[in-house]
Amino acid sequence: MRWSFGGLLVLVGVISGFVFGILVLAWPLINFTPTLDLGAVLNALAIVLVAVLIDYGYYNLASFKKSDSELLLSLVDQAKQAFSELKATSRLCSTGKKLSKQELSQLLAAARELSNAVRSIQLGLDECKISPEKMDFDKVKEARESLHNSLTGGPFPGPYNDVSLSAIQIAMRDMGDRLTLLGFAICHR
Repeated sequence: MRWSFGGLLVLVGVISGFVFGILVLAWPLINFTPTLDLGAVLNALAIVLVAVLIDYGYYNLASFKKSDSELLLSLVDQAKQAFSELKATSRLCSTGKKLSKQELSQLLAAARELSNAVRSIQLGLDECKISPEKMDFDKVKEARESLHNSLTGGPFPGPYNDVSLSAIQIAMRDMGDRLTLLGFAICHR
């Protein structure tokens, strides 16, 4: 069980109250006449109030951070799904022939979905007030651009040669790695 700072202060207050109660009960044996001081009561109430406020603020901040992380991770998952679709569609490029209009349309639509998903992540980072530089988001955008250029550059719309197919595979691997690293960065912020 994890204790917050405010929770620990409340626990210390309860324990000190218990000790004070024992002392009050044992005081007749010590020959002491306890008096209730208004300043001490107000001091104890102030400590409890501060502890409750600190506890509330900590949990409120932790809740916002968790919801931001969940939002960003869902956007990264959407980008990974769009990347998987693009990866599956890019297999059309390895046929060694020119892409048909339908295949070309599928490839461009899948590339557009990935581009939109990456843009959504950028908007999510801005909305959560997280610096894209802190998450190395520029490298994700560069990987997406490199992948787009390898798919639609050179021999586009085909026929693809071994060099262009190799460039596509390298760009695919880099994009997948960048999305995975972005997910890790979000989890460990």
